[in-house]
Amino acid sequence: MRFLILALDNLGDAVMATAAVAPIKSLSPGAQVGLWTKAYSARALAGQPDLDRLHASDPFWDAAPGAGRGAVGPFLKTLLEVRRQDYDAAFVLGTEWRRALCARLCGIPQRIGYGMRKSGPLLTLSVPWEAHGPHTIDDHLALVELYFKVKLDRAACLPRLGLSQDETALRDKARALLNGGPVVVLHPFSGEPLRQWPIKNCCALIAELSSRLPGSRFVLFIGPKDEALVDREAAALRRGNVWLPEDQSIANMKAVMSLARLFIGTDSGPGHIAAALGVPVLSLAGPHSQVEKHRPWGKAVRLLRTGSWERLAASEIADAAQGLL
Repeated sequence: MRFLILALDNLGDAVMATAAVAPIKSLSPGAQVGLWTKAYSARALAGQPDLDRLHASDPFWDAAPGAGRGAVGPFLKTLLEVRRQDYDAAFVLGTEWRRALCARLCGIPQRIGYGMRKSGPLLTLSVPWEAHGPHTIDDHLALVELYFKVKLDRAACLPRLGLSQDETALRDKARALLNGGPVVVLHPFSGEPLRQWPIKNCCALIAELSSRLPGSRFVLFIGPKDEALVDREAAALRRGNVWLPEDQSIANMKAVMSLARLFIGTDSGPGHIAAALGVPVLSLAGPHSQVEKHRPWGKAVRLLRTGSWERLAASEIADAAQGLL
């Protein structure tokens, strides 16, 4: 059997889609599983250990962070590529009806998804959206349960990432630069400004944790739009135990995160990458976050909510961080 997971989503959602791979393979021994996601999201999935095939293209009706909408030509090329794989069934993650249409245009006979937003007539099996669970993982696994007529253990269904050969080389290079000390990776930013953890607060946390965790190294990952915010706090970040990598690519982020003892950040894609690599995650949720539904999912994930970024003290975050170490 050949199964397709259709997750034309941003980074965090694409990573969470990998939680469906292992259950499908356990329920259908010998099955091959492919995943179709956005081009930039696919960069995080290189080296995913259970995935047999990866299809990547940006949909022409949706924009990826830092880029415009995808072009029609490359998207149709990927659609034909998927069609040639002769998938037997597709799990359509999300409710956007064009995804279900893509699965049908690919000639996939069994299409399992949520029957709303015009998707219903395009699916062969559907779950009503009213039955969705408290977390995105519940929504994904509900589709697998419907198709295989089983009940899955949510706690055992985890997103999972691995390192590609190139990422392994980057990891070894980072290990040499970090000199073996305990590594804490921080990502204070988010694609939505209201969800961003102020960089000055991040600097205060680094100072607090430096005193509590002697010999620790802090690695800061940022997006292209966040460089100006970091520059304003350059003096506070000019410490011997803080590293702002020149290479801020997803590949290098994965490589460095694989060495980390802890990740601290907002409810954005990097937190999902860390959790899928098995790194303990402290996810900070600000006043405008819906992180309960979309928070990172893993064995060691803690959510710290605040109604005001300014009232979230560095000492409180440090206490929560130490509880995960």
